[in-house]
Amino acid sequence: MCLKGQGGRGKGKNTSTFSPQGDESAGKVVWMSLWVDSVDDVHSQCIDNRIEVTFEPTDMPWNVREMQIRHPDGHVFRVSYAIERD
Repeated sequence: MCLKGQGGRGKGKNTSTFSPQGDESAGKVVWMSLWVDSVDDVHSQCIDNRIEVTFEPTDMPWNVREMQIRHPDGHVFRVSYAIERD
């Protein structure tokens, strides 16, 4: 469901599904991407509620600010916001 099966599930040695440069560093599974109004607000809510953040909010080269969180069952959720660049 994702390009080349990107994403990850489980609590293996990998803590993220990609690095800031976009290279894949985890298992080949599907992840779900959630689009929000503010990645930073969601990040704060996750920290306040002790939700595991596996990838801190980062401006990515594909004009998206995103982060990743891991549900207790192991599913990774990609939380994204489209940004405009000049």
